[in-house]
Amino acid sequence: MRILVHGAGRFGRMVAAQFARQAPQFEDVAIVDPVENVLRDLPRNVRQAVSPARETPDVVILTASAVPSEARLAMATTRAPIEKFWDLERQHNLPLMRSLIPWLKSSQWKLLLIATNPVHEWVNAFEVICPGRSVAGIGTAFDDRRIRFLSAAMLPGEERVVLDHLKVVGAHGNAMGISGGRVPRAVVNTARWMSNALSVAFVDSPAEISNTWWANVAIAPLVSGISGKSTRTHLVVPLTFEGVHAAAGVDVTVSGLDVRAEPPLHFSDEERQELI
Repeated sequence: MRILVHGAGRFGRMVAAQFARQAPQFEDVAIVDPVENVLRDLPRNVRQAVSPARETPDVVILTASAVPSEARLAMATTRAPIEKFWDLERQHNLPLMRSLIPWLKSSQWKLLLIATNPVHEWVNAFEVICPGRSVAGIGTAFDDRRIRFLSAAMLPGEERVVLDHLKVVGAHGNAMGISGGRVPRAVVNTARWMSNALSVAFVDSPAEISNTWWANVAIAPLVSGISGKSTRTHLVVPLTFEGVHAAAGVDVTVSGLDVRAEPPLHFSDEERQELI
């Protein structure tokens, strides 16, 4: 299986390294970046791709971001709300994503994974642009773990109830908890606020901390699943709920190139309306 990562920043390199460690399941792992001088000292068994148009990947992972690092850091320093980050990402990443459309439409990839923010919006867009092809977003595994375990910590003695019944749906900044009414809404909302605050804090975190979190929570389970070991994780995927079609983060099972959504089945009336 051939893997192409588009974006050689910290996250892109870490993603490429995780795939490269799973040889021989992944026979070729390449990374490309619009800025060539960042393609130095690549992870072991990861090669530099000269141009995406020359590649024939089975899986494409978009990790590039056009947001200036100083702009993102300035927002993190002032503890800006996460919605402000998405405004910044939209402003800078829309031209980047537009530039990739001709290549993505002509390439014969089988699975497109998107880590560029706002992830759920790009999944929505590319599902329309590339109809009938498999598109998913990376990143909501962070929200899922943080919200569920923070909620459990706020209900001593009921931790198991929370972990068994609370499901997280949505994307960074607007994730929600669904438990069929078993977990108090105020608890879930508090955990969601804390999760969003951690997302902002990670912008200027030490590399060791962010890489450990990214690798263990978001990427390793996904890579394991794509390698052929059926694995449960959390991704942004297109869903239809009561006639509304949109991308949202939910539990999924990944087995090879098959990504199968496992949306929640039990809702309170309030949760159902919020999800719609």
